Amino acid sequence: MTSSDDLRLPPEKPVGELTWICGGEVDEYSVTLRFLGETLDPDRLSELLGHSPTSSCRQGDIFRGKRYDRIEKHGRWRVGVDDLVMFL
Repeated sequence: MTSSDDLRLPPEKPVGELTWICGGEVDEYSVTLRFLGETLDPDRLSELLGHSPTSSCRQGDIFRGKRYDRIEKHGRWRVGVDDLVMFL
C-alpha cells in the first residue's frame, strides 16, 4: 500500500521562472493498434488478424507527404479506434 508520503504531487508554489500545471476533463481521445517491424508484411498480418488496416506500408515504400517525401524505415500496420470497434 502506498502512503501519502510516497505520492509525487505538483508544487504548491511556482518553481523557477514558470511552472505549468494542467489537467481537467478529457475532451477527446484516440486509440490505435500498431505493429512495426523491418520485415513486417502488412498483407500477411491482415490475413492473420482477419481485418484490414487503417493504414500500412512496407519497409522501403515511399511516403508522399504534403511537404516532402520519405522512404519508410520499417513496415507498419495500423488500425484506428473507429475501425477497431468494428474489429472487436
